Amino acid sequence: MEGTYVSSKGQVVIPKAVRDAAGLRVGTRLKVTLEEGGILLTPVRAATVDALYGRFKGQDFIADLEVEHRIEVQRDSEIGAPRRASGRSTNAKGVRKP
Repeated sequence: MEGTYVSSKGQVVIPKAVRDAAGLRVGTRLKVTLEEGGILLTPVRAATVDALYGRFKGQDFIADLEVEHRIEVQRDSEIGAPRRASGRSTNAKGVRKP
């Protein structure tokens, strides 16, 4: 069993062997629970959406799709292929037609 201490700021150093065994990395959030006779630290795993936050900052996906569409339209017009309708239409009752 490895020991540690509490600093004057309330910080605790978790020994490297324990961090490695638990898969703790820099920035891992921990839930702190007071249990009978001790303190329990439980890693809080980030949801997939949270893990992706900020990952695509500065990227304009709409512009990328517009460029891709222009290229497809140009390619289709060069080979004489009929153009596809954009979107679906609906009948008089508002039901979408395939």
